[in-house]
Amino acid sequence: MRIGILSLLQESNTFVSGTTTLQHFEDDLLLEGESVRTALSGAHHEVGGFLAGLEQQGLSAVPLFAARALPYGAMDAATFSELMSRMFQQVALAGPLDGYLVAPHGATVSASYPDVDGYWLARLRAEVGSLIPIIGTLDLHANLSPMMVDATDALIAYRSNPHIDQFDRGLEAAELMARSLKGEIQPVQRAMFPPFVMNIERQATAESPCLELYRVAERLRQRPGVLSTSILQGFPYADVAEMGSAVIAVTDQDVNLAVEIAAQHEGTIVLDLAPVETEEGTLGLEVADLQDAIDLSMEAGPATGERQFGFSQCQVFQPLCIIEIRQAVQGFLLGIRKDGQPLALADHRDDAPREPVQPIRARVSIKVVRLTLKLRHTAALDMPPSSAATMASSFSP
Repeated sequence: MRIGILSLLQESNTFVSGTTTLQHFEDDLLLEGESVRTALSGAHHEVGGFLAGLEQQGLSAVPLFAARALPYGAMDAATFSELMSRMFQQVALAGPLDGYLVAPHGATVSASYPDVDGYWLARLRAEVGSLIPIIGTLDLHANLSPMMVDATDALIAYRSNPHIDQFDRGLEAAELMARSLKGEIQPVQRAMFPPFVMNIERQATAESPCLELYRVAERLRQRPGVLSTSILQGFPYADVAEMGSAVIAVTDQDVNLAVEIAAQHEGTIVLDLAPVETEEGTLGLEVADLQDAIDLSMEAGPATGERQFGFSQCQVFQPLCIIEIRQAVQGFLLGIRKDGQPLALADHRDDAPREPVQPIRARVSIKVVRLTLKLRHTAALDMPPSSAATMASSFSP
């Protein structure tokens, strides 16, 4: 079986006044056909992993196109047009293939098309049809878009920042391709897009809070039926609609499991704080104190019909309000009433108004209320998961 290989990598900083031109790619990497194999075979690069992995699996690699430029400004329109012309000319010349391994960056921007990666992946899907598997890798800093997800069968992100695992992710993608073509698996993927932007200074995977997030990801990958999980930290210096963090789950034919795993993943990155384990294995997050939660609430925007919340650097559709629970174990609640009105700050022991007691730490249990194009959540602090689930069900529209 013959597998095509395509790669286009450039991290676009839209705040840089200069633009990325074709010369930038020519100075780094701009290859077609067999020159891709010559240059990247054995390289510490996802395409190097594609080539090695396909050989290990007994599949024939058909290198088509590989382009890379160093991080700089957005691509000018002429460069984008030329790269697309060269890429899809090679696709046409190759004729029918059994699958494609692709390596988009995920944060490439052009003056004419802000979601460059979504564009070329969707165009490839349109040209080869829905039955040909397209499996790929993504840079950890990708600003994932629904178009990228919809155009592919599986996407696998780097798991290290600084990046040291590109080759391994290429091997992983090649193995998934081989198993798919042999009929051993049928990958399905789902992504979640939390209303969250991760500070780029907190994106080192060997340091907290990302260290804990990736430990959760590894545990989720051990679940039966799970083929891959990925955290896309996002690239804040690309000022595009897709900018932000995201998660992907790939499973074997199980859409419900993919949604479940992606939702659990998403729950760990709603706040840029260390995840913790709560009873019954519910994923949670720690908030330093009550004032932190009040500050988050104050940052909320005006309410609309969408009862969805986000934090800090993102638009918030429903203000967060807080109830403090004066018990031996301090805690408080973030949420909205069933009628959509904010919950007021209150004392749960009796009706007497009191000054809030400031807890030292508080634990959050994230529960998905309903899956739509945007996720709706409720969050409970220091509550049993069963209680949180009951409360969450009352918020579902």
